[in-house]
Amino acid sequence: MSGLSELLNALNSEHQWSTRDIEREAERHGHKISYATASRYLNGTHPSKPSAAILDAFAKVFGVDANLLREAAGQVVTGEPFELGPEAAALTGPQRDAIRHLVRVFLDTNQHHHTTTETPRPQQADYALAAHEAPNQGAKMRDRLDTHQESPEPFYDGDEPA
Repeated sequence: MSGLSELLNALNSEHQWSTRDIEREAERHGHKISYATASRYLNGTHPSKPSAAILDAFAKVFGVDANLLREAAGQVVTGEPFELGPEAAALTGPQRDAIRHLVRVFLDTNQHHHTTTETPRPQQADYALAAHEAPNQGAKMRDRLDTHQESPEPFYDGDEPA
């Protein structure tokens, strides 16, 4: 059984609600949870990544902070809602789209880092340098320059035309 299911069952132990009771309580708070969905979550057969809407609905049903459920589900705990200041009203449509895209990227990154339970150990290949992977061009160039510098030049004393 998942940590989320264990928490939901612990919260429900105070009420001893049936899944139909949970469905009605969710509707009373303006959320939708079917009795079948409630059953899956209580039995531990729910999706591995519950939606924010489901977690918010269960939080309202049991009168707890949604972050408590997010943490039990292994999701990122959220802070207060983020809002741009009034000066953001001057942004153009493409600028607003860019900010929305940036927020999605940050959220995806946060989700990825939060769900990663173990940091992968570096392998020997992670320490490879480009110089070790390619032929050593520097040594060849130095050898050519050394050979050129050390080769005798014809003597020119200035009397004869070059």
